[in-house]
Amino acid sequence: MGLPLILIGYWKREPAGDRIGMWEDEPAGDLADEAEWPVVTDFVDEEWDDAERVRVASYLDQGLVPWVQMGISPCRFCGAANGSAERTDGAYLWPEGFAHYLRDHGVRPPVSVIRHIISRQASMQPAPNKDQEWWKTLLDDEGWGDGLDDEGWGDDGWWAARIDHEWWKTATPDS
Repeated sequence: MGLPLILIGYWKREPAGDRIGMWEDEPAGDLADEAEWPVVTDFVDEEWDDAERVRVASYLDQGLVPWVQMGISPCRFCGAANGSAERTDGAYLWPEGFAHYLRDHGVRPPVSVIRHIISRQASMQPAPNKDQEWWKTLLDDEGWGDGLDDEGWGDDGWWAARIDHEWWKTATPDS
């Protein structure tokens, strides 16, 4: 399998009652290391260029959906329902509502993420012809498909993806 997807766009949960939509009995989250995620307010940049903001948010909205969770995530600012899916571009993995933070709350992702998005923006457009044979050859030649069937499913019946949670825990707006 190739490089792990780098997790971005997840935020440290505020104490119950500090934000709309946070309740005492709300589950702690799926990942034990959620407490190490960045604080969303550290990423607010009201001076960020509006054209670039729209461009980056649009890219985030176009990511592929590898899976959907069973519950809706609330926005850490306004409590609005912020989706239940995750999106990816093959390099990063982010929550469906990440673009909401950019558009509605002035959140700016780390510089390295913005550079990646701008350089890859055109690649998110659907290809007119799909060459599935190329993909199968790449899987075989590079060993990316080791342990996977032809569609990327592992022996245990789950879609195989490795996710790097560590980078996001140390990310800063200038990363």
